[in-house]
Amino acid sequence: MNLHFPSMFDIGRFLAFAGLTLLVAWLAGTGRVAYTFTMLLIAGALVYAVLDLVDYEIVKRKRRE
Repeated sequence: MNLHFPSMFDIGRFLAFAGLTLLVAWLAGTGRVAYTFTMLLIAGALVYAVLDLVDYEIVKRKRRE
């Protein structure tokens, strides 16, 4: 089996963005931050996650060739 394990940098980056998403969601729940700004930050985190997944699939496909 040819498995790719994420590096510590990848894991750290994931944890940072997951933490940012949770922080923004918590702030939205407290009502201290404008709802629109909060939703934009969450949308940005989701877009980043999708782009990261697409990049992962492209790299995985290139390694097979």
